[in-house]
Amino acid sequence: MPRISLALGLDIPLMQSTRADGGDDARIGRDRSGRAVLHALRDVELTLEPGDRTALLGTNGAGKTTLLRVMAGIYRPSVGTLRTEGVVASMIDPMLGLSPELFGRENVRLYLRSYGFSGADLACAEADVVETADIGPFLDMPVSGYSAGMVIRLGFALGTAVKPDILLLDEWLFTADAAFLDKALARLDRVLGKTGILVLSTHQTELARSICNREIRLEAGRVIADGPIESAARKRSGTGQA
Repeated sequence: MPRISLALGLDIPLMQSTRADGGDDARIGRDRSGRAVLHALRDVELTLEPGDRTALLGTNGAGKTTLLRVMAGIYRPSVGTLRTEGVVASMIDPMLGLSPELFGRENVRLYLRSYGFSGADLACAEADVVETADIGPFLDMPVSGYSAGMVIRLGFALGTAVKPDILLLDEWLFTADAAFLDKALARLDRVLGKTGILVLSTHQTELARSICNREIRLEAGRVIADGPIESAARKRSGTGQA
């Protein structure tokens, strides 16, 4: 069964000229080797189980995307441990896994092969990505020439094509054009029905309430709250709004 279990901290090295006392920012200090660092995550301890649709909430700089990147294996913890069980799909950056100099179709095939697709399964998955992205002839052009919207479409189509056990999602998807967003949300709902764990990094509380059942709120790299999230439907019911 899919599972994420972690207890860790993360220090990010800073420029040599950075004041190690941090000035007004208590998160800036020194690591064990004496380097100036940003204590990006501190004493973060949590476990995610099947059925958890978790929103990482907080203001800009709280550590939401940083924690998501640790879960994806992009950052290694400075201290502590991370254990992930299951197939992970990361939609943290729409360009993640894409090579700008390659054609869109070449990227699709390379991405799918990296998840073990081959033969008829590869052809079927490729067709699914092509239909979902819906970028027409641009699929046979280099990704470097894509608009931001096209990159979002292709990145989302790829991330949801691999049927992951764990889906890590940053909120860039929700900047897509309205027509694609409706299609993407319907697809995301179907994917989540087969996905054990979702982790969504966002600062939009209403968005989190519409998708998630648990919230982890961060502030200055620390977890300050962890528990069930109030759904938008329950909130409207409780306030008497239509």
